[in-house]
Amino acid sequence: VVSTQSGHYGRGTEDELQRTKVSLESETARRNRTEDELQRTKVSLKSEVTRSNRTKEELNTCSADLNRTEDELGSCLSILFLNDFILVPVLACTTGILLVVSIALGLLFCCERRKGKKEDK
Repeated sequence: VVSTQSGHYGRGTEDELQRTKVSLESETARRNRTEDELQRTKVSLKSEVTRSNRTKEELNTCSADLNRTEDELGSCLSILFLNDFILVPVLACTTGILLVVSIALGLLFCCERRKGKKEDK
């Protein structure tokens, strides 16, 4: 039964329209899901970019700290080497002087004891 002027359609056309409507609704739902997934992916990517930027900043800070530490270590080493040139001879001389003084005091003490023993006899 097809009567286009009165707006009546045949049963086959109504079924076809219904299938097309269902297909369109299904396609719209699929597109909406795809758009939702796309939006979630955008948010995730923005979050990842932000995290990556923070990591870069942290790495730059660590690199700057490392450079400062290397500079400080270099300064400490140069001071240590300078101290070696000054400190080692001073310590050696001091040790030598203390050794000579202790030997002299020991000999003096021994001599005094022997004198005391001879006088006692």
